[in-house]
Amino acid sequence: MNKYFFSFLIAIIFISCKTDNIDADLLVTNATIWTGNPESPKAEAMAIKGDSVLAVGSFKDLEKFKGDSTEILDVHGKFITPYFYRCSCSFINGRQ
Repeated sequence: MNKYFFSFLIAIIFISCKTDNIDADLLVTNATIWTGNPESPKAEAMAIKGDSVLAVGSFKDLEKFKGDSTEILDVHGKFITPYFYRCSCSFINGRQ
């Protein structure tokens, strides 16, 4: 019985480790992307799905996110950095 239970447990673990391939809506390539990571400060490509960044890295690494409907945008070496939006409004006088 323990032998079958152990085999069943191993099978469940392997099944749960399966990852589905996510197709990006947009692959940005040929870019200079600032990552903010001191160990890897720059990247050349970015995969985007909806309003989320799936991955940042080399185009070769991100090709796995390319699907039939994925748009590929070559930005010709332009610099990309995250946009941080800060909104602070005082409710007393409405100034920012």
